[in-house]
Amino acid sequence: MNIQKQMTGLAATAIALTCVGTLQAGQLTGFTWSSGIASVAGEPVDPPVDPNNDNVVGASPNEIVVTQKAFFGVNGVADIVFSVIDSGGTTEYLFIEGVSNSSGIDWSQYRIELGFGEGAGFVPSTPGDGLDFDTPDEDSPRDFSTFFAFSPLIGEDVIEATGGIFPNLAFTTPPFLFTVDVPDGIDSFTIRQIPGPVPEPAGIALLSTMALATLNRRRSNR
Repeated sequence: MNIQKQMTGLAATAIALTCVGTLQAGQLTGFTWSSGIASVAGEPVDPPVDPNNDNVVGASPNEIVVTQKAFFGVNGVADIVFSVIDSGGTTEYLFIEGVSNSSGIDWSQYRIELGFGEGAGFVPSTPGDGLDFDTPDEDSPRDFSTFFAFSPLIGEDVIEATGGIFPNLAFTTPPFLFTVDVPDGIDSFTIRQIPGPVPEPAGIALLSTMALATLNRRRSNR
């Protein structure tokens, strides 16, 4: 009888530990930043409300809030490295980002890339590795309309926001929104963010000339 009670107690303890482990398996556990030109302020990373919710339609309840990312350099690159633990699947996160342009120049684009490592050691994420901007469904928020009209995906791992101007000394109100699928099997990943300056008049003229030359070639080949 005592042995049965002991076995029952051990089984209950094992179940309890398993449940706690499942509840605390938050996938994203924290983040650090290292760029040399940007300051980052964010809220603590809590365990996901809905773990392993890959391909949820609409806004994921698993939110990562970066209250402010301030760029001080003219040619800035901000690498934010997120630590990850396995949870038995892929968890979809909604990123809510405040960005401050303190670079001294206006921006005409804002590029976000997924990858691994930081600085010169950054390696882009590859298609099919499970880390992506909510592909192939793309049925969760991606919104850069504070300053940009377009924010298309380039493949699975790059967002290129264009079609507007992000002025110097401006701040994203409302914030930028984008969704990331975070898979098991990695211990960290990087979100690299690169604002692009407004082209100089000479550069604009060159781009126009190149576009006209391309158009003329297409017409001559018809």
